Amino acid sequence: MSAGGNDAFRGFDPEALRADLSSLLTPLVESGALVITIGLFDLARSGLVLPEHADGMARRFDALDRITTDLTHTLGGIHVDTHHHPLAADPVIYAADRVHANARGHAVTFAAIATSLSGHSRNWAAD
Repeated sequence: MSAGGNDAFRGFDPEALRADLSSLLTPLVESGALVITIGLFDLARSGLVLPEHADGMARRFDALDRITTDLTHTLGGIHVDTHHHPLAADPVIYAADRVHANARGHAVTFAAIATSLSGHSRNWAAD
């Protein structure tokens, strides 16, 4: 799951966002699912955001990443940290809309997911 990006564009209440994410993830964990969250790339530091908005957006996206990481670990899930990936702020991973990932960005995300899961031991056949 990747969530909260739209909330972080203009401002959000961190505690309300944490509660919202918890209400989405907790029932999944309680049902036996392994929750996997994926950090958002670092759009604010990519040069694609107007300078007058970049600092505030960077603080909000950093907060979103901390909240998501902490909640995921608290729930026993796996957080895939793409927010701090070496290409997270590279403008070439963003689509023409300058917000979403393009094919290269999705490939970076998939590689990070595969790497994270390959290091996680779980008996998938028993589930």
